[in-house]
Amino acid sequence: MSLVNAEKFEDAETMLRSSLCGYLKKHGAANDETRDVVRKLTHVLQNLAKHADAEVFLRSEWHFEKLYLEAAKDDSERKRTALALQLEIARCCMSQGRSKYAEAEKICRENMNLKDKYLAPDNNDDDLVCVLETVLELAQTLEARLHPDGEEGLNAALLKEAESNYKRVLANYERFLGADNAKTNSVVQSLARLYSKSKGRLKDAEKFYRRAWENLETAKGEEDKECLKVLYNLINVLIRGEKFVEGLGLAKKCVDLNVKVYGVDEQFKVDHKETKDAKQQLELIEKVIAAGGGGGLEGEDANEVDGEREKRKSQQDLIREYRTTVQPNTFKNFADFKFEDEDDLCINE
Repeated sequence: MSLVNAEKFEDAETMLRSSLCGYLKKHGAANDETRDVVRKLTHVLQNLAKHADAEVFLRSEWHFEKLYLEAAKDDSERKRTALALQLEIARCCMSQGRSKYAEAEKICRENMNLKDKYLAPDNNDDDLVCVLETVLELAQTLEARLHPDGEEGLNAALLKEAESNYKRVLANYERFLGADNAKTNSVVQSLARLYSKSKGRLKDAEKFYRRAWENLETAKGEEDKECLKVLYNLINVLIRGEKFVEGLGLAKKCVDLNVKVYGVDEQFKVDHKETKDAKQQLELIEKVIAAGGGGGLEGEDANEVDGEREKRKSQQDLIREYRTTVQPNTFKNFADFKFEDEDDLCINE
C-alpha cells in the first residue's frame, strides 16, 4: 500500500492489477486476500477517475458482500459495511455521467429496501445514520436526473421526491448534529440548489442559500471560499427574482471579498474567475437599477404606460445579456444557472 499512501495511483494500479491476476490464479475470487487486493484496486481506480473499471470491481465485491447479509444475523456493523459497499456502486454510476443516473437511482432504491429489511433505524442510531446516507444519495440522484428539456411531469415528480428526501435528512441532521453543523449546512445548500431549479421556488432557494451563507460566515468567516461561493449563488437567486436593490449591497460585498481573497492572477495579470463572475453580477445589478429597476418586476400591470413597459423590456434585455455572457461560477452547485422568465428552461411544479 506504500504507493497508494503516497498517492502514486498510476503505479499502484499497474502493481495491483498484476497482483490480482496472481491471487485469482492461486486462491480464487472468494479468497479474503484476493478480495483485499480488489478493494485496494477499486480505491485506486476511483482516485484515477476510472469509474467504469471501478464499478466492475465494486460489483464483484458486492456479489460476496450480499452473501453476508443473511449470515450476519445480529451483527449490525457487518450488515452496514456490506450495504455501504452497494451504495458505493451507485456513487460510482453517478460519476460516469447522465447515462448512468437511472442505474444509480435503481441501486439506491434497492439499497434502501435492503436497509429497511436488515437494519433497525428506529432503535439504533448507527443504523439510522446508515439509512440517511442512502436517502441523501437518492435525493442527489433524483436531482441530477432533472433536465431542462425533460418531460414536465417527470421533472415535477423527481423534484418532489428529491425535496422530501433532502428534508428527511435535514430534519435528522438538525436533531443529531445541530442546525449549524457542517453536514447539516451541506444539506441546506442542496435544498437551496434544488429549489433554484424549480419555477416558483425562488423564495425557498433564497431562504436556504441565505441560511447556508450565514452559517458559513459564522463558522468559517466571510473570507472563506465556500462562503463566498454560496454568497455568489444567493445573489444569482436574487437576480433571478429581480430583487436588484436587495442584491446590490451583497454584490458589492461579494466583489470586495473576492478581490481580497483571490487577488489578481499573477501569470496573466487579470482577475481570477471568481472575482470576474462577481463583478459581472454587480455590473448587471447596477445597469438594471440605472435603467429604473427596483425590487421586483413581477408582472406587467394591465394599465402600464408605454414608457414603463419599455423600461421593463430594457431591464429584461440586460438580464438576458447577462444570462448569455456570464460564466457559471466554478462552484458546482450553480452549474444549472437559469432565469425565471425562461419557461423552457424552468421546471414547473
